[in-house]
Amino acid sequence: MLAMWLNKIVISHFGKLNGTFHFDSSKCNVFCADNEYGKSTLVDGILYSLYPLPTRGGSREALKPSERYKPWDDDQEASQIELTLTMESGRQYRIEAFPGRKNSYRLVDLETNRVTSIPNDSFGETKLGLTFGACLRSFLLRQDEDLEKKMDSATNELQAVVERAVSTASCKQGVSAQQAAELLASIAAVAPESGKKLKLSTVIKNIRDELSSIETQRRDLEEKRTRQEKEIDSLNKLEEEIQKLQSRELALEVERIRARIKSLDAELRQQEERKKRHQEKLAESERLTSYARFSPERFAQLQKICGELEQRSKVLNQMREKFHREIEEPLAALEKELSYVSPTSFELTEAQSDRLNLLVLNLVTQRNEIAELEKNIEEMEAALRAQGVDVEAILSLEDRLRALSQDELRLIIGGHQKQRAELERKQSEALQRRSEAQLATQNAESKIAKQRTRAWIAWLIALVMAAGGIAAFISHQSILGLGGLAVALVSTIFGILYGVRAAQIRDVNLRAARMELTSAESEATMYRHQLSELNATVDRIRAKAQIATAEMLELEHYAEFSAQASRVVGERRRLEKVREAYQRNINDAVEIAMLFDSGIGNSPSLEELDRVSKKIERFLECRKDQERLLARRDTEAQQIEAEKQAIQTLSRRATEILDSVNTPGDSLAERVQRYGENCRFAARYEQIQAELKSYQILSPDDEQRLREEREQLSQRLEELLEAHPEYKAVPVSLRSSALIDQELASVRKTIEEKKKEHQTLLLQCDRVLEEYREKMPQLIERKANLEDTLEKYMRTQEAAELARSVILALNEDVARDWQRELKIRLEKILPRLLPHYDQPGVLDNLELTLRDRATNKILQGNKDLGYLSKGTRDQLNLALRLAIGDVLSPQCGPLPLILDEPFAHWDDDRFVQGLRFLVELARERQVILLTCHRWRYDRLREDYAQLYNELFFVTES
Repeated sequence: MLAMWLNKIVISHFGKLNGTFHFDSSKCNVFCADNEYGKSTLVDGILYSLYPLPTRGGSREALKPSERYKPWDDDQEASQIELTLTMESGRQYRIEAFPGRKNSYRLVDLETNRVTSIPNDSFGETKLGLTFGACLRSFLLRQDEDLEKKMDSATNELQAVVERAVSTASCKQGVSAQQAAELLASIAAVAPESGKKLKLSTVIKNIRDELSSIETQRRDLEEKRTRQEKEIDSLNKLEEEIQKLQSRELALEVERIRARIKSLDAELRQQEERKKRHQEKLAESERLTSYARFSPERFAQLQKICGELEQRSKVLNQMREKFHREIEEPLAALEKELSYVSPTSFELTEAQSDRLNLLVLNLVTQRNEIAELEKNIEEMEAALRAQGVDVEAILSLEDRLRALSQDELRLIIGGHQKQRAELERKQSEALQRRSEAQLATQNAESKIAKQRTRAWIAWLIALVMAAGGIAAFISHQSILGLGGLAVALVSTIFGILYGVRAAQIRDVNLRAARMELTSAESEATMYRHQLSELNATVDRIRAKAQIATAEMLELEHYAEFSAQASRVVGERRRLEKVREAYQRNINDAVEIAMLFDSGIGNSPSLEELDRVSKKIERFLECRKDQERLLARRDTEAQQIEAEKQAIQTLSRRATEILDSVNTPGDSLAERVQRYGENCRFAARYEQIQAELKSYQILSPDDEQRLREEREQLSQRLEELLEAHPEYKAVPVSLRSSALIDQELASVRKTIEEKKKEHQTLLLQCDRVLEEYREKMPQLIERKANLEDTLEKYMRTQEAAELARSVILALNEDVARDWQRELKIRLEKILPRLLPHYDQPGVLDNLELTLRDRATNKILQGNKDLGYLSKGTRDQLNLALRLAIGDVLSPQCGPLPLILDEPFAHWDDDRFVQGLRFLVELARERQVILLTCHRWRYDRLREDYAQLYNELFFVTES
């Protein structure tokens, strides 16, 4: 038996982890660190110093271990792990591992410094007798997201190790009964064809498949031989069909030759007739050669030019008449009218004319306004005197009030009394609203108190009746109990309703009353401040206008007369402003009018100014019309000239066309008419030329070729009829040569196809016969050899199956042994961790069964255990690991138990209970815990100091 304790581990560039960690062999070791520190990396560092780093096991979503633990720093140094351990003999060793590289694991004896290589880089398999998967399921717990995917294979490996430990405890390299049965099931044999070693069942299956294939091939050969005999009859039929088709081909050849000779005779006769008509057309063409120069297209072009000339001439006459009527005559009239105007008038602009018109209109308006203002002032002063008012005194008071603004004036003359009365009225209303709001608040609070009192009374009645009903039920008086509970329920409902009503009154009535009270108090305060501000404003305005307190009553008494005086003063000022504007406009109008008429004088009347304004306006209109007509005269003159040029250009084009063919005539129209007559003769000439081209006159060579072809066909026909006299009686066919050639080509094509089919059938028959003679003896011989081999292998398989059945029967006994061993150990461990469960058991696949003591329910397998909490399942998993470790101890010794976050889902009481159990277990074997819950151990130090002192906290050095 081997025992092992970890002393120290030095990790360099293993992922992101670098450091040295020491362990205690006699205490429970605890390593606390934050997340992302590398606790799981430390666990994998210990694991991959005992086993080689897997190169597989990742997926698209998860990294492979070899990729996950590449160095994170920039040094790119290889990962290195040095694990120092003590064996049962007391000798210390150091495992030097370089994960990711093959044959890089070494074992160093620290006493002798002897270095030996570790076979297969696996200290766990070679020295401890544990596979990688068995170690994962027994002595090491990892927080690995891919762990569940690897559990099936790890369970199979662990089951094999447990069987070997129970059945052959003295031999570390023994084989379990299950593995022996699997070896017998996979016994190998030599395949007859390839010579490779395969499973015996696979070889037997292959031999049977081969025999089936040979039988299929033999049947195929027999069927092909039978089909060959039928195909020989088909060959004979094909030969008869070919002879018939060849006879038809000869008859068609005779018919084709006779039809071709007939066609050649007809073509030669037609050739003679075409020659005669061709000579007649040539003679007529020579007579019309002189008219060939005349072109219908040119005649159409001439007609188009003539039409355009006529249209343009009409347009030109219309343009000349319009030019004289609309431009030349109006220009002469305007020049005559402008000849009477002085030269200085041409300096006037349109803006000055508009300015003069506007000034005249303003002067008329201002003159009327002055007269109206003078009349109004006289009427207002007369009205004041008629009422006995001293106009001058009122005007003096008005002068003093002129220093005030309009708002201040309205306020001082009667306005402040109205505002003061309005503010006092609003203040009184606000105080009245405040009193009403206070009364509403008191009423709402009184109602709430009543509703709450009713609710407490209803709840008290419900409590008393419920207690009475329960007491009646206890004394077996069901009717009274039900009645008491019913009354309690009704009282509870009423209590709830009263409570709800109280809440409604509080939320609606009381809140509204309080809001109204706050609003009324705010308004009363605001109106009080506004009254104070009004009084201060009145005092400031009175001081500004120098009005004594005694004059306030007189001011209010004469308020109406003061308003009339203000209007009089305003009208006087307005009259002065209008007179000043009137004089300025007179001066501006005279300055503009003298440019046109210097004899108007410095003080003209409004009528004279109006007359001059209208003359200037007419003068400017005449100038605008003259400029517009002059611009239009130039434009339309250019258009008339352009039209003349276009007419001349068209006349030159028509003359050039007529002169090119020497067409006589006195006028252009007469010459165009004669050109059209000559075009009809030219059209006849073109028609004759087209007919001459359409004649297909054979050349002498082609005609000679046709005659020679007829002679050759006649000779060929005579030869065929001499060789086959039976075709002489065949009449000449009425079909065309094309139809005969088409049928002949079809017959010949059919003959070729039949010959190819005949040749193909002949080759197939020869090939089938040759194949049958060659393959049939080989298949018979091959079948006999395979049947002998199959018989020998069948006897071997029967013997292996008999041995396997005996071993499997023994395996059931072995399974009962290791299940019994695990059950004995679980019965000792389970009460320490889970006292609420008993009767533990282990199934064939290392799944647990146990009984829930509270419900007496039996839970079998992982499916039933899935109903338990995660913390309970973690405790069961830990108990199973400890039991497996005890079973494996006789084989591999009490190895260290390494647990990564075993208490993650345990509550506080179970945590203390489980930690106390692991502390006791640490006296027998080394225990190493890794966790990130530092606060649990801080609390443990305060509440369980004795248990805390038995822990050894691992630190990085």
